[in-house]
Amino acid sequence: MKILKFSAENFKRISVVEIRPDGNLVQITGKNGSGKTSCLDAIWATLEGAEHLQSVPIRKGTDKATLQLTLGGDKVELIVTRTIRARKDEPGFNTTLTVETA
Repeated sequence: MKILKFSAENFKRISVVEIRPDGNLVQITGKNGSGKTSCLDAIWATLEGAEHLQSVPIRKGTDKATLQLTLGGDKVELIVTRTIRARKDEPGFNTTLTVETA
């Protein structure tokens, strides 16, 4: 199974990003602080869970982050979505995971 599409919104240093790999090699390049590591962290957090999130995973000034991966290969396609919401009454966040077929 491989990543067919990755998108993230308001996660760490990412405002909005969408990547559709079209080959065997995907280069994520940019200046320091532009969000390259945030992209990799988002993929990891989507697949591995909330215990792999940093203490402040939501972009400053927002209260919700959304991470989504479309996974497929040989007719299997899954859409994995992790939503992270800031708690209103106490520090921290809540996260939900949804997995659906495309």
